[in-house]
Amino acid sequence: MTTKRQKNAPGFQAKAAARFALSGEEMLSMLARASERREARNGFTEAMEVLVSTLPKAFAKTGGPTEEEVRHRIIDEIYGPMLDDRDFTESAMKEGMKAAFDSGANIDIVEEAVAYCVFAIRAYFIGNDALSWSYACDARHWSAIVLTIIKRGEMPKPGVLLAQIRHRQTRKEYEAIESYWKANIARRLSAQKAANEILLAGASSLSHKKIAEIVSALRRGETFR
Repeated sequence: MTTKRQKNAPGFQAKAAARFALSGEEMLSMLARASERREARNGFTEAMEVLVSTLPKAFAKTGGPTEEEVRHRIIDEIYGPMLDDRDFTESAMKEGMKAAFDSGANIDIVEEAVAYCVFAIRAYFIGNDALSWSYACDARHWSAIVLTIIKRGEMPKPGVLLAQIRHRQTRKEYEAIESYWKANIARRLSAQKAANEILLAGASSLSHKKIAEIVSALRRGETFR
């Protein structure tokens, strides 16, 4: 039976929003507590286990990135941006996958596994446990496919794949900064002042230094790679 929490109860939405911002360490701590009793498991803890245990173990390698390093990169470079993007929904993901497939591009199944974790966690904190479990099952499914492909040697080395993912996420940040700068920032403003405005507007999560570097390149008419 689906457990219905009171979504409109005082402080529930604020608490849910705060939960979305959990660090990797906090997620591990909650997962450890939930693992003590099977009945304490839910869609949220299943999604967390995929994020902080299953996928990191798959990519950790002797002489390569450690499990902790991979975990932080998955959380910071894939999960975090997806969770923060409120326009990133299941339908939007499927549209993007279809467009990628139609264009002949590869579909990143690591990102797909993480995406279902995002949907599971969102569903859990709005009180829809059944939907959360459903998304968590999809996350398990895709993470199992990732593990199988890695064992078969059909996936790029962990460092290469994560670098590719990081590059795509970084390009999204660059494009967001470029779009905001062109639409809202006076050209006479210095790169430093423009970076201030971009940060205040919440248009990017990059550092002030990096934003200023991007704006400097834009002011020179360069394409930031």
